Amino acid sequence: AKVANGKYDIFAAQNANPANPIYLLSSLPSSNFRPRISPIGNKIAFLNNNFINTQIYLMNRDGSDPTLVPTPVPVLGNDMFQIDYCWSPDGTKLLYMNKNRLYKINTDGSGFELFATLPVGEEFVEVDWAPVTNKIAARTVGSQPYIGRLLLYNSAGSLEQVLVSDL
Repeated sequence: AKVANGKYDIFAAQNANPANPIYLLSSLPSSNFRPRISPIGNKIAFLNNNFINTQIYLMNRDGSDPTLVPTPVPVLGNDMFQIDYCWSPDGTKLLYMNKNRLYKINTDGSGFELFATLPVGEEFVEVDWAPVTNKIAARTVGSQPYIGRLLLYNSAGSLEQVLVSDL
């Protein structure tokens, strides 16, 4: 993702054409950012702030068919440059954050559920789902910048271990 025409858009490399080495993938208005390719490699998830709230969209790998993942709770954080989400290892679900809550949803918008909650004053900022162990690592931040934790969850949303704690 890079700034083009006053907003963020998602681009891809095009090795076959040296005169035009990148091409535009995203076509939605407003900013399109945080692209994440699916584990299968056929879809790209990305964030878009076309509405009042930031939402997750999916598109085909070539940028066609951008589709909103209908979530009842938007992607949200105090620092929108830190918000994150991830694919499940099988590519059927997404984990995303809304401040101190982490949610799980199927890519078609069904199966929405609360995955994990943090204490008030702490929020999720990064998350990743490991394919081999099926564990979820999440980074949090507290009320002060650079104070946070690194947490390890199982795939059911139970906290297994605090890997690093700065709180």
